[in-house]
Amino acid sequence: MLKNQQGQVFREIAATGETVLVTNRERVDGVLLSPEAFVTLRDAAAAGERLLAALPLLMGAARSRVAVPSEAAETLGLGLAEDWRALNELLSAIPVARSHGEDGEPLPRERPPLRAQPVSEDDEELFFSS
Repeated sequence: MLKNQQGQVFREIAATGETVLVTNRERVDGVLLSPEAFVTLRDAAAAGERLLAALPLLMGAARSRVAVPSEAAETLGLGLAEDWRALNELLSAIPVARSHGEDGEPLPRERPPLRAQPVSEDDEELFFSS
């Protein structure tokens, strides 16, 4: 059909957006795509190439437990969407452990031994407000 009615086949593919396999003796010789499908495929391939190029940086940041700034992600063309529901779902699935204090200092690995100590109180120091 393709050999004799190319124009009609190309118009149908463009109108429906479907992908068509071109076969010869039951062997695939090619693939016909609509222009929109081709652009989508090309954009996805470009995004995959950008991600592949940025993967060493992202893996290094993950190993070092360093966050990648959103400006760097945008420069790499990763286009990270701010979907708060997806972020919330991700954060709820990852166990959180405290490793650093408020000023960035590492927390000690061992807990100091806790000892109960009596507290002396003077009854006159207690104030009651009404």
